[in-house]
Amino acid sequence: KKESLNFLRWSDISVIEKDESIFISLLQGKLSKLQLLTPDIELTLYYNVTISRDHSDVDSLYSLTEEQRPDILLKIKRQSKEVYIVFDAKYRYNIKNEFEFYPVPDGINQIHRYRDSIMRRNAEKSYSQAIWGGFVLFPGYNTIDEIRACYYYSSIKYTQIGALQICPNNEDGISLLKQILYSLCFDYYAWESSTQSH
Repeated sequence: KKESLNFLRWSDISVIEKDESIFISLLQGKLSKLQLLTPDIELTLYYNVTISRDHSDVDSLYSLTEEQRPDILLKIKRQSKEVYIVFDAKYRYNIKNEFEFYPVPDGINQIHRYRDSIMRRNAEKSYSQAIWGGFVLFPGYNTIDEIRACYYYSSIKYTQIGALQICPNNEDGISLLKQILYSLCFDYYAWESSTQSH
């Protein structure tokens, strides 16, 4: 809705209003940031970030090993607590039995690497885990029930790492992503478990 613009802040993003909707276009090859600010929650979506030992596009996040460049990084902040979620788009996939779509293994492994590498640094220069988990976003056309039966979806409950099928013509994967994000943003119990698990 157009009224949502009152809560949005952005940099290096194309924002177009059309027919009571907002269309957002992130700029490829350039750091972009979009914020949604409400009295209860703050969401910040980063695109094309670089995080290394001595430089970070995101306040207080650093990699103690090698430079990391996740495609999308989402910060969810409620009161004094905050978590980060990594999204990595992969355009390759594996297929089994002609109709079962799976992410490529290196995509899932990359999310594990991001979680282990990217740390939060405080004013005293001590470090703590910053990344709650993450998702590989890959093309596929399975139904919600088929996706829920796959290892890469059921793993989310235990490891906070998994994958989701995201295609313009398949609402099922997008619906699951919305459910997960809504739960993290607004479900008290999901939030508490996510911030205490690391």
